Amino acid sequence: MNPEKLTEPFVTPAVWKQSGTRSSRSDFFGNAFACVIPMLMFVEMDLVGRLFLSEILLLCMLPFLLWTRGRLLLAPLPRKLMLLGGAWLLAQMVTDVIRDAPLEDWSRGWSKIAFLLLNFSAIYLYLNGKEKRFFWFAVGIALGQILAYFLNPNVFVENYPWKFGYGMAITFLVVLVSQIKVLEKKKLFQSFIILGMGILNFYLDFRSLGLVCLLTGGFLLVRKSNGFDFRKLKRSEVAMLILLGGVALYGITALYGYTVNAGWFGEEVRDKYLLQSSGDMGIMVGGRSEILASGQAVIDSPIIGHGSWAKDQKYADIMAYGLLQHGYQFQGMSESDLIPSHSYMMGAWVEAGFVGAIFWFWGLMLIVRTLIATYGANSSLVPLIAFVAFNLLWNILFSPFGAEGRLYAAYDLSLMIFALTLSIRSIKTKRLV
Repeated sequence: MNPEKLTEPFVTPAVWKQSGTRSSRSDFFGNAFACVIPMLMFVEMDLVGRLFLSEILLLCMLPFLLWTRGRLLLAPLPRKLMLLGGAWLLAQMVTDVIRDAPLEDWSRGWSKIAFLLLNFSAIYLYLNGKEKRFFWFAVGIALGQILAYFLNPNVFVENYPWKFGYGMAITFLVVLVSQIKVLEKKKLFQSFIILGMGILNFYLDFRSLGLVCLLTGGFLLVRKSNGFDFRKLKRSEVAMLILLGGVALYGITALYGYTVNAGWFGEEVRDKYLLQSSGDMGIMVGGRSEILASGQAVIDSPIIGHGSWAKDQKYADIMAYGLLQHGYQFQGMSESDLIPSHSYMMGAWVEAGFVGAIFWFWGLMLIVRTLIATYGANSSLVPLIAFVAFNLLWNILFSPFGAEGRLYAAYDLSLMIFALTLSIRSIKTKRLV
């Protein structure tokens, strides 16, 4: 990694500690408003798809932010994100023209990408340089999800209140609470409390969030180890660590399978696990069978894509047939003719073609670089950064890019760029001293 490429023009060198140039009253109201913005996500309207009050606020703020701080978007990392995002949007437009997509579909497809970029621009400009604002925006996200559970619940909440209701919010708040200075001083507390939330999420059948917590807790635990610095490892030692990591992941998977089969998590979780692990490709394909459909869709049209809200029943049939071929118990036909993807990256690839996938592949590389840079950073936000990084990593690979994702992903990408840039600046500042 070349630190010189990450230097942001027009911005004076900064360290992790927040600048005190503004008055305490201004900071208070700025932080409070950062919390309020995502809290209002529970208020939505149907206008070219789902549009949230939070996004309307950000859109209203953007002209002023561009006028006062717009130069920050010219820095290498945000500029590259905006260029790749613009290319993704252009590719989606070209694809929809070629595929003759209906107005209802392409209007939602184009607005999905456009609002992601607009949300990112407003969030990055408003929060950048204000470490506490990133913290309070995260608090607002968690509180907004709790408000949505009570005031505007989705259709899955009744049967799965933890996974599709308040589980993510509670877990997120625990991660944020672990950063309180009194608790931060306890060397292993942050790691163990987040690892504990991982076990709780597995118990409540929120496996993806459980894995994110285990990865976050493990990252913090290794980071606290006095005798380990992966940045000084030789290539042979890195290869050995990767091998050991693979063995450990296999061991965790096997242990989870044993405990579920033993009935520790209840009969419902056991039945679901047996269904998804019944085939010869394991629980990863059984739990994310959409890869069978989206993979074939990408093979059929890798460059152009299939269009916004791409529909073709044959790909749902391919998924069902593939599950049967690999020995999975039949899970029923899809009720929608949308091409199944269940992945930020694969969804973009299916709809917009290869250029859409490039945007999210760059996001994956950004996450890896941020985790490496954050490993040695001296910041109270490290648990938040690690949690958001691993959660975004999972979403890019295995989660659908829904309406709420426009704001959540915009915040996640803003935090990654902020953390990576400040870590590099901190290293450069130490070298100059």
